[in-house]
Amino acid sequence: MIRRLARPVSLFRPMSNRAATAEEIKLRRDNTASRQDNATASVLFSDREHTRVITLHRPRQLNALNLDMIHQIMPKIADYATAPFVSSVAMIGSGEKAFCAGGDIKALAEAGLNGNIEPALEFFREEYKLNYALATYPKPQVSFLNGITMGGGVGLSVHGKFRVATESTVFAMPETGIGFFPDVGGTYVLPRLEGELGTYLALTGARLKAGDVVRSGIATHYIPSHRLEEALDRLGQQEHVGEDGSYVADLLNEFSDPVEVKSLTDDTVAVIDSCFAHDSVEEILHALRENASPFAEKTASILQNMSPLSLKVTLRQMREGKKLSIADCFKLEYRIARRFMLGKDFYEGVRALLIDRDSSPKWQHSDVEQVQDAEVDEYFAELPNESEELVFGQKRAHPQGKAKRPLGRKSARHSERSKL
Repeated sequence: MIRRLARPVSLFRPMSNRAATAEEIKLRRDNTASRQDNATASVLFSDREHTRVITLHRPRQLNALNLDMIHQIMPKIADYATAPFVSSVAMIGSGEKAFCAGGDIKALAEAGLNGNIEPALEFFREEYKLNYALATYPKPQVSFLNGITMGGGVGLSVHGKFRVATESTVFAMPETGIGFFPDVGGTYVLPRLEGELGTYLALTGARLKAGDVVRSGIATHYIPSHRLEEALDRLGQQEHVGEDGSYVADLLNEFSDPVEVKSLTDDTVAVIDSCFAHDSVEEILHALRENASPFAEKTASILQNMSPLSLKVTLRQMREGKKLSIADCFKLEYRIARRFMLGKDFYEGVRALLIDRDSSPKWQHSDVEQVQDAEVDEYFAELPNESEELVFGQKRAHPQGKAKRPLGRKSARHSERSKL
């Protein structure tokens, strides 16, 4: 299970339980009165008494996260954090198919292919800042993972105090299959899953269903989807959330049902813990082939299709993440993301899976043995210019002009976070 850690240092300072000011009452009325046009709004904000509900509202795009959505959500959660009449924040996705299927990366890749990586860098900077704000949030956040929850959707939910799976939940971090790496705080969260499950999920992009998500600790509760509205209403009635959100936990427990584990059986977990404990991708592949069980053989075959560079970077990311604070994990992720934007595999992976859809990426390296340690080291090095590093709590000036992409080419103290 994910280990629960000490109280985070929050970006937000909650107010005392005093009477609301005129300005705060206006905010409450504005939130209620502001009913955006559902046909065009990408994020909806609504009130359930003491709960503020954030609805990701791009159902045709499986609620994929883009920069505009990030810019809408960030000031709202800042307002909610300091509003005395707001006790909790809930996040849901529109439609029945997805909570959030990931970041909207196709446009970012297309810009990079045209030589401009700045849109991607801006997206990652702002996304990681939002993830960090949620990871250090002073009030309980409840995410209802109804449907597909991948990539950017994981970053919006997994850092919150409560994560609710339903019968339609599908969880994955599939980034190695597009020549990228499991970011959005995966550096922090995945290595802290029990055993080597996080390493397995990070390298393979394996999909977990509801029971597996609960067993892993990624989800804290399982509630059938037909009861989500009732659960939200009851959550809104909770004026007091209790110490460390205990009253919210009690409420969610009332709605929770047992759920069957599908893929993470004891035998499967034993193979994962044994084979993925190695510190090189080559050794992991060898262990899987030596194991020779159907699951191990299938897993080895999956790894053979992933970007070799992504596999090497991701395994090192998992090992480094065990030692880092949540803030340092996001700073490291920004360095790695920037290096991927200057490389080839990300663009090739997006082309093969999202643009041409031929599912036949031509990776920079033909196998993991071709990836040199020095290449991997570059992804983890500090950025040449200190001003380019990810900084929390400060407004960063955008560089002038377009950034160009070359055509070639266990443990520290975690005092910042308590949510998992």
